[in-house]
Amino acid sequence: MGGETFAGRLLALRLFRLGRLPPAEAATELAAEAGIPVTVVEYGEVGPDRTGETSYARIRWGLSRARTFGGPLAVWLVALWRLAKAFRGGGAPRLVLAHGLQEQAMAWVLHRLTGVPYAAHVHEIYDRADLGGLNRLFLRLEGPALRGARFLVFPEATRARLYAERYRLQSPILVAYNCPRRRAGTAPTDLRAELRLPRNSFLIGYLGGIGASAALEEAIEALASVPQAILLVWGWGAPGYLAFLRALAERLGVASRVLLLGEITEKWRSLAGLDLSYCVYRPDSLRLRYSATASNKLMESLAVGVGVVVSERPDYRSLVENEGVGIALPTTTASAVAIAIQMAMEHPELRAQWRRNATAAHQGRLCYEAQYAPVLDRLRAEMGPGASDGLNVEIEVGLKVSRNLVI
Repeated sequence: MGGETFAGRLLALRLFRLGRLPPAEAATELAAEAGIPVTVVEYGEVGPDRTGETSYARIRWGLSRARTFGGPLAVWLVALWRLAKAFRGGGAPRLVLAHGLQEQAMAWVLHRLTGVPYAAHVHEIYDRADLGGLNRLFLRLEGPALRGARFLVFPEATRARLYAERYRLQSPILVAYNCPRRRAGTAPTDLRAELRLPRNSFLIGYLGGIGASAALEEAIEALASVPQAILLVWGWGAPGYLAFLRALAERLGVASRVLLLGEITEKWRSLAGLDLSYCVYRPDSLRLRYSATASNKLMESLAVGVGVVVSERPDYRSLVENEGVGIALPTTTASAVAIAIQMAMEHPELRAQWRRNATAAHQGRLCYEAQYAPVLDRLRAEMGPGASDGLNVEIEVGLKVSRNLVI
């Protein structure tokens, strides 16, 4: 085990690697930079047992033997046992911060075993139908876990209200949009030269998980109406679905203009080289119905100053129209996507304005330094002497605060 001690520290829990969840990594960096002593424990399939320190201390427990002989539940139980042993051996942290469903269940159990307080950063919102196997068990523990937290962080205000009603939450709630950290100007990759594309082509890009909820079928169908447009798709998808997209593009005669590029290597520079970023979701799950300010791809596009096309959901429409950073579709259809692409392509002055507005929005409130600032204040209070009990609920949206709002 190595005799780890977490005494007096903020302990962040993450199944798998923290970097797979960009807001969790940004939050941890900001806490460390603010002078809060942070240790991250990553457990599960994480590679080497230990790594050196970054801006925070990091410990990795691969737990390969537990995984081999007992599966995911054994991994969770062994990590729980290690932490409980460390806490009871004089190494208890001041606060545990759980990033995820399994992690918040672990923090709750640790609290009941050792009395160590915890907070939960609720990155996703689930219905029972969304989950299977062991995660259904952890979903059953979600209500008690969230009710027992010192405070909660959500990436989207509507999700926070839904959860407050679902579980009758009384813990303080803060909202921090899933923005990247504040970035200086990003030098774009010349994607036309790199990918040997026509100089007069119009580049639309998608970055993220490749599945039916991303409405890529509509984007491919739209290309038939906009011959200069090329769709660049970065990310992982199931082989069967990727084959379906290729067959669709072939059937529509646009196969040469649909590039499935796999995992991205130069994310920021590649995004900055686009003419338009495709951030469309079908609202076919609870998570995707309330996702605008929890959308990494949308916020990452704004961070490099690229205009966006988004879904028709009210949260997307209000953000895009209020900030003046792109187009909200009237409906998720191929014809609507084609009209949006054509409009963006024919009005370079509009795209330039979107770039200016996106950059200003990111540099101002749509970066994690701004969004996470209230959470950092709360962490400082929890980590310092005489932390308050915080019995009132707070819903915090961006930098606008509504205090003691009962929901």
